[in-house]
Amino acid sequence: MNMIGKLRALFGGAQQDEQGVAWHMDRFIEILEPAIFELPDYRSRLEPAAHHAHDYCTRLATAVPGPYAVGHGNHGSDPLISALFPQREDIGTAFGRSVEVRDRIHEFTANGNAEVYALLGMRQRVSAAPRTNGEALPAGWSKPRFADHTVRSLDDSEDAVRQQFAAAAFDSLRHGFLNQVQNLRRCKKLMHSERELLREVASDDDANGADEAHAMLASDLSPGGLLDGLVAWLNAPQAHLRLEMGHDDATVIMPHSDPAQRGLQKLELPALVGADRRRWPICVIRFEREEALAAVSRESVAHRYIVI
Repeated sequence: MNMIGKLRALFGGAQQDEQGVAWHMDRFIEILEPAIFELPDYRSRLEPAAHHAHDYCTRLATAVPGPYAVGHGNHGSDPLISALFPQREDIGTAFGRSVEVRDRIHEFTANGNAEVYALLGMRQRVSAAPRTNGEALPAGWSKPRFADHTVRSLDDSEDAVRQQFAAAAFDSLRHGFLNQVQNLRRCKKLMHSERELLREVASDDDANGADEAHAMLASDLSPGGLLDGLVAWLNAPQAHLRLEMGHDDATVIMPHSDPAQRGLQKLELPALVGADRRRWPICVIRFEREEALAAVSRESVAHRYIVI
């Protein structure tokens, strides 16, 4: 099992409170580089950075809008739901093809929960659609068309969904750092091979330059270098995972919910942006368990389940 696999097996989306952050980081160090434990100041340096990143992820979870009620019954009557799901059948498709709904919705049947809360993520395809429910778009407006809806972090309450999101965000930060370390270690192996080749065919100056580059990379991957990098990574979580606002591709355009007001309005959803730079507009939703069960039962063929 590789390092990322070990990390997922160990933490597995488990929720982390403030008291558990230190324990989780110790387990992370065991996977990353156990020699870090031997550094005299590792805990005093790492714990403040870990708590800073954990608090940041908690604030991210708090900033996600919702919960919004999603169901076939309010498509057409609720302007927001009609804007998020262009077609009524898109709601059933989102439930039926989301891997976590497929795998976990039966848990809520056993528990007798009629309503389920979750995180909804979408991709967006911006188009200059001419009209929305008969209303012409104002000059300069574009209409996002949301697609590839996926439902994650199912739970019994809104607070529990936000806690799951915060824990997943904290795990994502650690996954990101592990990915970087793995890439550096692969580069180190390649540079070692290149250095040996340069020693055979290149000038002394070229060989010395390769030795210097290799020494720098090796220094970065020493226990002290890894600790420095991890502390810096956790102290700047917004560089690796954030919610972004101010982009048209995450703006919902819909009629006013108040019949007395005419025209269109905009509602901006935050977009989750991670290391791969893809943007996922997200919100918290609630839905009827029976509707999700029916959607899952209608999906009789295999799909590529989309995971945020």
